[in-house]
Amino acid sequence: MLELKHVTKKYGEKTVLQKLSHAFPASGTVLLCGPSGAGKTTLLRLIAGLEAPDEGTVQSTYQRTAIAFQEPRLLPWLTCLDNIKLVLASRTDADEQARLWLSHMELTEVANALPSALSGGMKQRLSLARALTFGGDLLLLDEPFTGLDDDLKRRIAPRIRESNPNGLTLMVTHKPEDAALLNATVLQLSGSPVHSLI
Repeated sequence: MLELKHVTKKYGEKTVLQKLSHAFPASGTVLLCGPSGAGKTTLLRLIAGLEAPDEGTVQSTYQRTAIAFQEPRLLPWLTCLDNIKLVLASRTDADEQARLWLSHMELTEVANALPSALSGGMKQRLSLARALTFGGDLLLLDEPFTGLDDDLKRRIAPRIRESNPNGLTLMVTHKPEDAALLNATVLQLSGSPVHSLI
């Protein structure tokens, strides 16, 4: 269960979200759409618990949350393989699982490269691979298809769909047409004075 109740978030004098209420489905994939500045990334950060609302509540019963940020937050001194293994430290099959997800994201050939050697789209895929490898019942993805062409998106989308079959995946995008790739529901974030998801 994930429910927002009258959530308001401000940065200084700027109100980013105001009195937003919504109950999300327990499982499936939901695309959060809206214009730049509508508060989509802020909403993901509130749901992830990285920030607290100024008013209202975010209620979640999910046990494990994975997040892929809009800017790939990779450790530059670790190889691509080791960036993924970082979230698998306690598993005996960490190397195998990391290589599997590199393969899923079509990054096998750069397993031993540092992030600085990657293109923007490759960094995005590596960040996505790390989040999907970490796993969980709540998956938060902020513009994960940035820098990817349509063919690559079509090949990678099934991996996102399959990674969280019993939980909830929330993905921020500027492209509602991505919903067809992910069998997703589209929610449009409207603007102030009162925000809503429709």
